[in-house]
Amino acid sequence: MDGSQGSPNPAHSSLPTFSPSRIEGDKIILKYNGKPTKCPRCEWTTLATNTRAMGSIHRDLETAHTLRLVKYWECGVCGFAGDGPTLKGHY
Repeated sequence: MDGSQGSPNPAHSSLPTFSPSRIEGDKIILKYNGKPTKCPRCEWTTLATNTRAMGSIHRDLETAHTLRLVKYWECGVCGFAGDGPTLKGHY
């Protein structure tokens, strides 16, 4: 056997799936509760999670793209988007 067949390499299956982020008007919107994500303007990615994911994307947009945006989270259940306190109590 030449090694090209058989079970897949487990190291290749652990690559993260990047959650979408998007810009709408003056808002940066990430799916709540913050997963590894990709910048909506370039190929830069962050492996941060939770609120650190939002902070990382927000910082990249400010420093690399000179954009000042309001941070919004999107509910994964209904799609409602709001700031942290609003989203936390909406459902």
